[in-house]
Amino acid sequence: MTMMPDPDLDPISARLRQEEQRLRRRVLVLTLIPVAVAVALIWITSRQVSQAQTTLAALADSTADLEAEIANRLATLDAARRALDSLNTQARL
Repeated sequence: MTMMPDPDLDPISARLRQEEQRLRRRVLVLTLIPVAVAVALIWITSRQVSQAQTTLAALADSTADLEAEIANRLATLDAARRALDSLNTQARL
């Protein structure tokens, strides 16, 4: 024997189902927010790391160029000192 549905309970049941669906959607959205934030942070961080690596590579190249220039100037200075010492030695004679 089946019971007949109570017409007074149908609107209540419908509202409860709607509320449950709304709450399920809300839970899903609130669950996905931290995931979306994490993905965004990972993406932003990876971009910044890439930019930092590019900057460091450029600085390394610049440093190598400066080291070569300093070495050349030191060699020129040493040559000039030797020439000056030679001239001083010749002037004393």
